[in-house]
Amino acid sequence: MAIPRSATLGATSANMSDRPSELEHVVLGIVWKFGPCTPHAIRTHFVTSRNSRFSASTGAIYPLVRRLEARGLLASTSSRRKRQRRRLYEISGAGLAALREWLAPPHDDDAFGVPHDPIRIRLYFLEALSPARRDAFFDSADAGFRAELASLEDDLARYEAERSTASAVATRGAIALCRARVRWIAEARRALGR
Repeated sequence: MAIPRSATLGATSANMSDRPSELEHVVLGIVWKFGPCTPHAIRTHFVTSRNSRFSASTGAIYPLVRRLEARGLLASTSSRRKRQRRRLYEISGAGLAALREWLAPPHDDDAFGVPHDPIRIRLYFLEALSPARRDAFFDSADAGFRAELASLEDDLARYEAERSTASAVATRGAIALCRARVRWIAEARRALGR
């Protein structure tokens, strides 16, 4: 696997380890956007997200939140809910500064790379399937992309009703990508069909 160019451009191993990861930045963003959160609430955002890039496992999120707190990027308070004690996390001043730095240019080169796409990866090897199984592959991919598109359009309607402008704009980007995938899979079917 190639090392991302951004990892080699003027970054030392010491300052790269101090910098929050992409997942850590996303967690900071969730806590900033949705206010005081428990690790369970943070995890729920990942579980319900359409983005499959990040792990939503308890084993990933809970330790990550504790690391962000230890680094001073999150602050927590203890609260009681019924008989259960829980920790609520808020973004700290340092966490907000880190989030803003991540959001603003310059962006790492890997932010502009080709996103992970399991269907595209499978297409590299599709000729290993019989023509009938290739047809089934294309039917499944087309149906999956169209179902995702319908769900995204529902999300967009909800964000627009809530007047959540940033979420609506981001969702429009996801819709544009999904529509492009529908067109692309039709082109691939024509090129690789029987």
